[in-house]
Amino acid sequence: MESLYQISSLAFSYPGRKVLDLDELLIARNQVTAVVGPNGSGKSTLFDLLAFLRTPDTGTILFRGKPASGTRRALLRRQVGYVQQKPYLMKMSVRDNIGLGLKFRGETRTAINAAVNAVAGELGITALLDRDAGKLSGGEIQKVALARALALQPEVVIMDEPFTYLDEATVHDIEEWIAGQRKTRNKTIIFSTHDRLRAQSLSDTVLNLSQQNPGPVE
Repeated sequence: MESLYQISSLAFSYPGRKVLDLDELLIARNQVTAVVGPNGSGKSTLFDLLAFLRTPDTGTILFRGKPASGTRRALLRRQVGYVQQKPYLMKMSVRDNIGLGLKFRGETRTAINAAVNAVAGELGITALLDRDAGKLSGGEIQKVALARALALQPEVVIMDEPFTYLDEATVHDIEEWIAGQRKTRNKTIIFSTHDRLRAQSLSDTVLNLSQQNPGPVE
C-alpha cells in the first residue's frame, strides 16, 4: 500500500486551544479514507492542512514522499479538490460555477465545456447546467460543488461532512459515487462523517480523530 500523505509530529492550535496533536498519520494513495470524530476533534482543520490551505504549527506533511512546504504548497493545492461542509457557489449558472476553476487556469471554452459536461454526466446533474446556482437545493449545491472540484481533475478529493443536511436521494447518490471511486482506484478520496457504519461501509480505512493519534479502526 503506497502512502500519499505522511504526517509526523503535527500540531495545530487556534488561540488558546490545541485542536490537533498527531504523532503519525498515513493516508493511502488511490484508496478511500473516512475520518470520524465528534465536533471539535479537528476534522475540518485536518482537511484544511491536507488541502494545503493551512500550515501546521509544528511537524511535517509529506505528499508523495516530499515535504509540502515553501513554493511547492501552491502547486500541491492544484492536486486537491476540496468540497467543504457548506460549499459556496457564485451567482451565476451551474455550468459557469463548475467551469470556474478551469477558466481561472486559462483553459479554452471548448475544453471547459467538455470537462463540465463530463463531470455533470458522471454526477447526474446535466439537467441543472443552465439553472441559476442561487436557486438550487442543498443536495444540488453539494453535487455542483463536487463537480466543480472534479472538473479540475485533482489527484485527491476531500469532502468535509458531505452527507450532512442532505435529502435521502442525494445521500444515496454521493454514497454511490464514493463506492464507484473505490472500485476504479484512480483517485484518493478522503471524507468525514459522524456515522461510523457509513464510514466502515464506504471506505478502505477509517481514522478516528477522537483518539488523537488516529490509527485504523477495526
